[in-house]
Formats: sequence, C-alpha cells, structure tokens
Amino acid sequence: MSPFDYLVAVALLTSTPESVEPSLTPEAYVRLQPVLQTLAVKWEILDPREVRYVLTRQEDFASDLKLLQRRHRDLSGAPPLHDFCASPSALRSAIYSLSTARIASTSTSDSRWNCRTGGSCERSFKKPIDSTRFGTPSVTPAASITT
Repeated sequence: MSPFDYLVAVALLTSTPESVEPSLTPEAYVRLQPVLQTLAVKWEILDPREVRYVLTRQEDFASDLKLLQRRHRDLSGAPPLHDFCASPSALRSAIYSLSTARIASTSTSDSRWNCRTGGSCERSFKKPIDSTRFGTPSVTPAASITT
C-alpha cells in the first residue's frame, strides 16, 4: 500500500457516482481493493461486516464503487459514530437541538403562508379557537358582561 494507492482510492471514493466507470487491470484491483475497503471503513461509509461482500469481486467493482460513492455523498455531513457511542448524552442533546431547531423553523407566531398549486401564495391568519363549540366557555366573553 503506497501513498499513491491511497491517493487513487481517495479520488475514486470522493468522485460522483455519475462519473465515468473506472476500468482497472487485475493488478491494479489487487492493489486498490484493500485500500478502498480500509478507507471506506474508516470514513464510516462501509460497515466492517460488509467487508466480506463489498469490493470482493473484480466484476462487481463498478457497482460497489458507485454504492460507496453514494454513501460518501449522502453521509458527508454526518458526525462520526464514535461521538455518540462515547457519550449517550451527546446523542440526546444533538437530537434535542435538531428537533428544537426544526420546530422553531416551522412554527410561526401569527400567520402561515399557504401556497396553492398555481404558484400564487396567499397569507392566511390563524383563526381564534371558539371555546363555545366545545361546551361552556372557561372565561366569560367581555361582550356578555353587563354592568
């Protein structure tokens, strides 16, 4: 495993899956196969249990490489797994921060935008809750108070 083999492996794994299918000679495949598997496991785009099945046959090289390229693209922003294994509280706090950010970005204080299929958007305000519809009101409306 020379540094050049690692350079070629990094170039293959980070290229887009839609790129040209690489064709390797049997000698190049023998040299690159363990390097590609090692990098893929270290980058957490290949599970160590999958090493027995992925990049094991030269005739499946193109499809296996596309699989790893798609995983690299899809998981590029994901935090490493060992961050959450070391501290379960870190996982809980990450989930909490993501969920509160999601709730904050989707909730509005007084209005929402409702886009119709025609492309035009119309602003509609939330209607106040009619408590009399569900039984007796908990607070007497100001209009019904007589002095």
